[in-house]
Amino acid sequence: MRPPSSPAGRKPTGPGRPGSKPAPARGSSAGTTARRSGRHGDSTASGPPAADDARTTGGPGDAPAAGTAQGRAVSGTASGTARRSPVRAPRPAGGPDARGTGTSGPVSVVGRIAERDAERRAEDRRRFWRRAAWAAGGAAVALGLVWGAFFSPLFALDPAEVTVTGTGTTIDAADVRAQIDPARGVPLPRVDTVTLRARLLTLNGVKDARVAHAWPHGLTIRLTSREPVVAVPAGGRYALLDDEGVRVGTTTAPGDVPVVDAPLSDDDTARAALFAALDVMAALPRGLAKQVTAVQARTQDDVRTRLPDGAEVIWGSSDRLELKIEVATTLRKAEPDASVYDVSSPDLPVTR
Repeated sequence: MRPPSSPAGRKPTGPGRPGSKPAPARGSSAGTTARRSGRHGDSTASGPPAADDARTTGGPGDAPAAGTAQGRAVSGTASGTARRSPVRAPRPAGGPDARGTGTSGPVSVVGRIAERDAERRAEDRRRFWRRAAWAAGGAAVALGLVWGAFFSPLFALDPAEVTVTGTGTTIDAADVRAQIDPARGVPLPRVDTVTLRARLLTLNGVKDARVAHAWPHGLTIRLTSREPVVAVPAGGRYALLDDEGVRVGTTTAPGDVPVVDAPLSDDDTARAALFAALDVMAALPRGLAKQVTAVQARTQDDVRTRLPDGAEVIWGSSDRLELKIEVATTLRKAEPDASVYDVSSPDLPVTR
């Protein structure tokens, strides 16, 4: 090892020596590097103290001793990482998110949920008011229809547009119209057809009545009249009775109605005989009934009818009338000259 030279043996250098190079500036990196190299070189030449100096200075350009290889590796790795990618501080939990919205993750989710809840509530309100509007409109239309049908003159009853059928020979059409007049001008839905029918049934000669609306201003009335089938002598006049024994009128002459020779009283025997005669007349076909000129009923089991040619048909009681009528019709065709046709026992009829 070469001993260090003494300061006296060095050749002076400086700007005043001819041929000497100017010294670099003190602040330049080249001069600093040269001085660091000179110091390190001198420390290495002097032995162990150089190693201590290297560990102390830790400069990036120094050559550390062999015993500090791990330190060199750690130092080089740290400095290389610093040069390649600077380490950033971790983002705080409440800092901006990756998209720069300025809102933290949990706060952003809560905000979106709140927005959706607000939208849902707004939609519910809109739906409620929409339904309320439809309901109000429907109620207004319904009220208008109710007013127009039940209270306005739009469907007022006009008696001139009332049709009446089935008056027959015993019902007076003027009496029917008189029952309709109180409902003149009443809206058709408010016309009580049940009450009107009940009033019509009280009229003389009305057996049944059906009342129906005839929109927009009329009614249709179908009547079933009580037609007289027999005339019963009553105090010099004749009481007209239908097939149910209901008195439908009184006349001075029976006209085309056959006269029943039976007492008109409340006695049970007389009433039974009368009703037996009515049953026979009600069961006769229309053509045969028109040929009857008189009916005799002494008892309920002895009913007889007289025909225009003077022939007499003995019916007996009102039992098995359908068979008796069939037998009597056959006998009239088979023996037209007979004066008596006894069908009281239809299985063994007798003519004479």
